[in-house]
Amino acid sequence: MKAYIFTEAGEGIGFGHLSRCISLYESLKEVGVKTEMIVSGTFQDISMLKGVNYRQQSWYNEEFLEQTVTDEDVCIIDSYLADISLYEILSNQAKRCVYIDDNSRLSYPKGIVVNPSLHIGNLSYPRKAGVTYLYGPSYVIVRPAFQKPGNQREVLRQVKDILVTMGGTDPMGMTLPLIDRLKASFPNIRLHVLITDAFSDKSKIEAKTTSRLHIYKNLDAEAMRGVMKKVDVAITAAGQTIYELMVSLTPFIPIQTVQNQENNVEGLRTYEIQTLYVKNESHVGYVEEALEEYLSPKIRNSLIQTYSHLIDGKGSKRIVEKLINGEKEV
Repeated sequence: MKAYIFTEAGEGIGFGHLSRCISLYESLKEVGVKTEMIVSGTFQDISMLKGVNYRQQSWYNEEFLEQTVTDEDVCIIDSYLADISLYEILSNQAKRCVYIDDNSRLSYPKGIVVNPSLHIGNLSYPRKAGVTYLYGPSYVIVRPAFQKPGNQREVLRQVKDILVTMGGTDPMGMTLPLIDRLKASFPNIRLHVLITDAFSDKSKIEAKTTSRLHIYKNLDAEAMRGVMKKVDVAITAAGQTIYELMVSLTPFIPIQTVQNQENNVEGLRTYEIQTLYVKNESHVGYVEEALEEYLSPKIRNSLIQTYSHLIDGKGSKRIVEKLINGEKEV
């Protein structure tokens, strides 16, 4: 048996799919399953793919899928772009398939549909013979570096360090205006800013470096976890990173930057976690207002208590177990 993971990343897509697929890839490796990731998209030398058996190739082709996958193989598909015909081919071709779905995008064929969010809200998934649905906190996916037990967090009376992370591409260009506003409004706080080579304005951001403004580029998961653990508050895009911040018990202000983060935002609201929708730099003041609240150690401690009961970091392992061994219909 071999496992294939089909996904997409890069320009116009981001890296959220890739991040969670790498977690699933590592979980498959842990149980001894030979795995290959096939990634469609425009990108170069992504650090998170270091050590991963992958090929960069458009896989939205029926003939390619039929020639690649056999009836002894299992597949994971995490895509916003593939049409239903491709899912049907993989469902018929493979031994078993898992479909990662954030927003009930399609009526899927036989297989296991996973919504790796805190809450599915008003999403409606059609009940069909041969299709199983898995969702909720138990199936939230985080990378292996964030699956380690024993997380602890000391809540300081004063906020001294703030993390800014607007995802793998920062499509709305919010990092620079956030830096400028936070430096002006909180001059005594150290800023830690995560960027990647996919940022269009990375040179301008890097030029902002000072003794109180640290720029980190292309961090791997271990290094990112290390930065999260040393800050008091994070300001983050409401993508996959919110779950890793939860597991690291880092109080965060989530900002919805793209439409496909809506379900993440709804899940946070279910647990009364404040969310923001910032469309342009004129809305950066909303972030400052939220941060003023987070200066309270009582607020931060309350958030940490909420996070500690939500995610245990084992979602990818549970999904892989279902992929390999199957799941009864529900």
